[in-house]
Amino acid sequence: LGDEGAAKIITSVLANPRVTSLDLASNRITSELGEAVKELLTESEVTELDLSENALGNKGVAFISEGIATSQTLRALRINKCDFDSVGAQSLANALGEASGCGWQLETLGLSSNKIGTATLKRTADMHKTGAQSLMHHLATHDKLQTLDLSWNSFGDEGARLFLEAVNERGPPGSLTSLDLSANSLSEEGAAMLAEVLTKCPKLQS
Repeated sequence: LGDEGAAKIITSVLANPRVTSLDLASNRITSELGEAVKELLTESEVTELDLSENALGNKGVAFISEGIATSQTLRALRINKCDFDSVGAQSLANALGEASGCGWQLETLGLSSNKIGTATLKRTADMHKTGAQSLMHHLATHDKLQTLDLSWNSFGDEGARLFLEAVNERGPPGSLTSLDLSANSLSEEGAAMLAEVLTKCPKLQS
């Protein structure tokens, strides 16, 4: 589809309030579609959006985050393998915090195969920690969150520690039934911290 084709589909969805689920995964979409996605999240009745495997980057995720902050309908968001790092994670975290404060919460969030836990921004050595920490902190406020995929994000032991801190401070998402933290380069110490997180999620099944 590319950006042009995807933009036409979004325009059609905006004109048809009966459409509540949109899958645009693997369609060569870039951050250039960001404004249209923001409008989709703000103006449509879409409850489920999949933009996985598109080169959105931090800029694209920033637009998505702006839409999330004002959406009243979105329940499931998948942006797996979208080439964003800790900066995009920070934008997303801020939006999730705003949304939760307004009484709106996600039920499904897919963030697999990005770079949230890596120090890709060398100009600020601890920025990756800030993005990851903020994300963990605000996810813990979404009590309706049922499915969370954070696999393949290079969190390492530091990410496990941040997740545990957020859960201890804010409590775990009370409805969480599925949590994927695989392939995050954990040592035995990191695995022990995640094990402690699991004991604090009473509804977790997988």
